[in-house]
Amino acid sequence: MALIVRELRGPWGGSSVTVAPARGPATGLCWAGHPARIDDVNPEDLQKLVTCTMPFGRYQGCVLADLPGPYLNWFAREGLPRSEIGRLLLLMHEIDHNGLSGLLEPLRRAR
Repeated sequence: MALIVRELRGPWGGSSVTVAPARGPATGLCWAGHPARIDDVNPEDLQKLVTCTMPFGRYQGCVLADLPGPYLNWFAREGLPRSEIGRLLLLMHEIDHNGLSGLLEPLRRAR
């Protein structure tokens, strides 16, 4: 599934990113040079999902691959940080939403 990624600028001068399914054929749109499609992912990104921890918020310190689906959905709806952590949260959201979390199990065991 392709995603359309939009940057939103708030009145406070900050920005966030929102995600929506693309209509029609897969477009491969990217945000800040990062993949917006699950099939464009680097293997290193999958490794980061099982090693990097959430740096802020309610689940601070939690491994990204262990974040609950509703939390990832909330980020996708409300806006992702415009940083590497935002890109990884987008990837984890896609993996979780499509029921592919089992793909990370071999990487978890290898840590």
